[in-house]
Amino acid sequence: MEATGFDTLPVEVLLGIVDELLNNYPDALLNLAVAFRSALFTSIIDLAEIDTARQLRYRRGSGPEPVPLLNLAIADPSVPIWYIDRFATALEKDLPGSVSGLWPVPRGIEPPLHVAVRAGRPNVVNHLLARRNINAMVRYFPQFPNIARPHDCNQQGVGHAPPCTPEGPRSRCETAASAAVARFRNAPAGSPLRENIEQCALNLVAFGAFSPPAVFVNGNNLIPSFHEAIRLGMNRYVGAVVDRVCQLPPDNDDRQNLVGCFPEMVLAAVKAEDNNPFLTRLFDIALNNNIWALGSFVSLLSSPIFSAVSQYHPGNAVAVLHYMRDNVGNHMQAGDNPHDYVRTLLHNFALDHAIDDRNYAFFVELMKFIRQALESNIEDTDKGIYRAMTYYINAEAAVRMSYGSRCITHLVQHYDLGTPEQLRLSIERGQIPIVDAIITRWRDTGRPLDILLPGPMTSSVQMSALRNAVRSRDVMVTAMLLNAGANPATVHVGEWMWLRNSMYNDANILGEGSPAFVDRYFNHAHFAGGLQWAPLPSDASGPMGLVRDCCHLVLRVAAAQAGVQGVGNKTTRS
Repeated sequence: MEATGFDTLPVEVLLGIVDELLNNYPDALLNLAVAFRSALFTSIIDLAEIDTARQLRYRRGSGPEPVPLLNLAIADPSVPIWYIDRFATALEKDLPGSVSGLWPVPRGIEPPLHVAVRAGRPNVVNHLLARRNINAMVRYFPQFPNIARPHDCNQQGVGHAPPCTPEGPRSRCETAASAAVARFRNAPAGSPLRENIEQCALNLVAFGAFSPPAVFVNGNNLIPSFHEAIRLGMNRYVGAVVDRVCQLPPDNDDRQNLVGCFPEMVLAAVKAEDNNPFLTRLFDIALNNNIWALGSFVSLLSSPIFSAVSQYHPGNAVAVLHYMRDNVGNHMQAGDNPHDYVRTLLHNFALDHAIDDRNYAFFVELMKFIRQALESNIEDTDKGIYRAMTYYINAEAAVRMSYGSRCITHLVQHYDLGTPEQLRLSIERGQIPIVDAIITRWRDTGRPLDILLPGPMTSSVQMSALRNAVRSRDVMVTAMLLNAGANPATVHVGEWMWLRNSMYNDANILGEGSPAFVDRYFNHAHFAGGLQWAPLPSDASGPMGLVRDCCHLVLRVAAAQAGVQGVGNKTTRS
């Protein structure tokens, strides 16, 4: 940089400016140092040495603790590494622990590594980790006045080496790695800062600046910060930690604790986000290290499939199902039955949630899994487990026929759920997708559409599906059945006349295609919001074209069956 007025000031003047700014405006001094490095880092005036002397002069209780320029330089992303190295080198000469946040007399100053993580500066983290005196396991948590909690560490508020006093999972003191989780949580989702904070955590893992107690505690329980890292989606970080611990020898206590933590990590992963990449990575790590990731005991709350479907994360549920299907037989203890394990994982509460359109992708895979088991060569007693699942699912599906869901439709299309009684119920409830699925299934399997459907329990009346639709005044289902080949003669002539006259009268009064008319004869959810469901070929587009085509078809058939011709509202028998 060319000489300026500032560069040419007398030394005494420069020292006066430095002293004033250092004591009152250190951020401004740092900006000045970046702008005029040649003036403030010389053999005569060295800002790094001046700040180190200031730190050495400080005595506890003599005033506010002076924040080192090192920390300010790290916190400002615009300050280059050169300055950070210069400040750190000067401090290390007389205060070697200060670069780690450890002072001869404890001070409430955030350790430099924690500052670098907070600022999201992975290059600074790497620089600090490379320094000879660094202690990357220093813990720190700010001390807030009058907000003490039971089990807080007595050293909270100052940087200190482990352990806490008392040591335990309730201490809020954080290593730089665990601090990264909290900073990640507070950073805006999707921001570069979030990505950089996670990269800082990855650099710490690569350096080995974490210890298994920073991940696990009391054997097989995850500490809250690691649990939260999974929940927040710090997938690269948590995957790197698990990978690194798995590299330890199999008899290592920390690695064995990790193995015990796999079921808890799977549970946390299935709840975090759907199609969670960490869940896939966790299963890959388990396979590569011959670890059974789901644990030996499954209860209602510990079933990862139940946890996934109750959160409506079908992709995660599918991942667990496939992992279990492919590996459960390889990890059972001698004498244990893998199919009994499957039964506990897929208990009725999990099946209840599976029959939900929000979990449709999982439901399709679940039914494939059950069918494959029933078609395999396993013992018949074991097949009984899967028959029981099928019975339970079918029973629940029959109860939920009124929902008209994709899951129920899938059962009808692929698993022959469409019984005559279910066809009657679907017609009466206006469940167009299910009616269409049953009709298609019956037609493809050669089952006649004109069989008598069982009546309700309170009635002994049996009638065809077409007659049921006509009596229900459901024009759309009537048209669907006619197009599928249902015999119009299964409906009484008087019932055709009644439907025809009713439609003519309402068309004249309400207007064909009016909301009131459509609501009366096409009372189906798929018409809400102008949506079109098109089971019939139509030259006209949109739901109104469908309404018109269905009406004209039904009126033509009704007239033919009754032997009448319609002119306006009048009818004459031919």
